[in-house]
Amino acid sequence: MIYDVEDTIRYSIDRVALVFRDRLPDLAAHLPHIEQIEPISRKEEGDLLYAVNRWTAKAVLPPALHKIVKVDQIHWIDDGIWHLKENRVTYKLSFSILENLAWVNGETALSDNGDGSTKVRYSGHVVLNTEGLSATPNLLAKSLGTQLAKFLMTLVKPGLIETGRGVELLLEAEEHR
Repeated sequence: MIYDVEDTIRYSIDRVALVFRDRLPDLAAHLPHIEQIEPISRKEEGDLLYAVNRWTAKAVLPPALHKIVKVDQIHWIDDGIWHLKENRVTYKLSFSILENLAWVNGETALSDNGDGSTKVRYSGHVVLNTEGLSATPNLLAKSLGTQLAKFLMTLVKPGLIETGRGVELLLEAEEHR
């Protein structure tokens, strides 16, 4: 499944890029469904910045899932490569509760709108590993995979727009200090 979402953040590209690249832990406080964003590693090599971050969700689980999934297990690893001169990051999102069944490969590109705001374009796709469902018959595995991809899309697309609003809230709060 493919996604392609555009958003506008009402702040300059320099300020927006700084938050996306360097201030994700600060951003977490402005995202309603995120508990924390923890940097795991970061290395700059020339025009590239390799950054790995762990995003932990604020999750309310149905009672039936409490014994199976612990809330602190709901996180994902954001493994990104920033192309610094282009204000663009390519990434892989790996979800803890899905292990190797599904992940997201994507790109976020920032560009100057020319009016002091920043256009953000999120694009990517969900990758399914139906071989990870080896105990299920092939047809059922494909059906489950399709449902899993649809589920991930219901999380990813709104989360991207929510991130833009969080960037605005963070920068707005700093203006009022």
